[in-house]
Amino acid sequence: MRLRLYNNKSEYKYFKILFFSFFICMTTNSQVVNTGINDTAAEKSLKKFNVSAYVDTYWGTDFQNKNHSDIPYMVSMNKINQPYINLAMIDFRYQSKNFRVKLLPGFGTYMKANYSNENGIAQYLVEANAGILLSKKRAIWLDAGILSSPYTNESAISKDQLLYTRALGPEYSPYYLTGFKASIPIQKKINLYLYLINGWQEIKRQGNSLAFGTQVEYRPNDKNLFNWNTYFGNESSSITPSYRNRYFTDFYWLHNPNKKMAIALSAYWGIQEKIIANGNKVSNNWGQMNLSMSYQFAKKWSVSGRVERFIDPNSVMVNPITPINGFSTNSVSTCLNLSINEHILWRTECRIFSSANNLYLNQQNIPANQLVWGISSITIRF
Repeated sequence: MRLRLYNNKSEYKYFKILFFSFFICMTTNSQVVNTGINDTAAEKSLKKFNVSAYVDTYWGTDFQNKNHSDIPYMVSMNKINQPYINLAMIDFRYQSKNFRVKLLPGFGTYMKANYSNENGIAQYLVEANAGILLSKKRAIWLDAGILSSPYTNESAISKDQLLYTRALGPEYSPYYLTGFKASIPIQKKINLYLYLINGWQEIKRQGNSLAFGTQVEYRPNDKNLFNWNTYFGNESSSITPSYRNRYFTDFYWLHNPNKKMAIALSAYWGIQEKIIANGNKVSNNWGQMNLSMSYQFAKKWSVSGRVERFIDPNSVMVNPITPINGFSTNSVSTCLNLSINEHILWRTECRIFSSANNLYLNQQNIPANQLVWGISSITIRF
């Protein structure tokens, strides 16, 4: 069984850069800031310069259909039937008193699926941004470039999540944004972030107008984090010419009652305005809610689980692969986690999707209302 690392010369070039860079990376313990943001890689400090590396590999299977090559409706770790790399990246950072830079080149099946609409070098950039300190007294920063997205509590970095696979919620909200981000501390426990961006997960702007986003992060104590995000933008473009304004609000709560347990609750709701054939404007909704929990039952072992509900009755975000109108599904997951050491994490997860309609395909490629997904992963961070 062959591990598929790259499919063309361009991907091979970036693989060589990443592979060589691994050898200059050392490790320290990571510090979780907010699991919804790519800001939790381990780091080795060289004065003002920090370097880290991250490799996420997996092998998955659809227990009901071995004929296809991926899990439908998923972006992250979605390939099956042979080993793959979900995401391998190097995290380069420079931080001074008044200036900072982040550059995160990466490759893998996550990048190939999630950055498919981008061109050139942008297809291999998880993040690339620079920031300046606007106010030393108030600690206000302005960053510009390809930014980590604040939407939902799950990012591209699986090691920071309670389970290995992503909920459907983050799969259908932006993983990255491009534009400007202002970081404004309001109080000791409250941070405000303002975004002026190209659009809904766009490096190259597709439409004619910019979009706006907000993030409010509230930490009442060291055991709780509440995060509320919003998005507003006109989504009309050559790809979606009938779309107009999109309104989106997202909330999640992270709770760590003790050292052994963690809880994450995430919910969002979106409204997409659209011009229909008769010229009238309609508003279509979609949304999701999921609850995840994790419990450490031994020094290196933990178990986690998640339940979720995702609804998109007018297929704003998800187009069914079977002849069904609209998309609505549930999912239940269980995941066994082994922290082999401070650098290596092994996980095995089983996830069951079920829907009232036949959104999936069985072994005979006949529409079915259930899919059973098994997946095992090894994540390494340096």
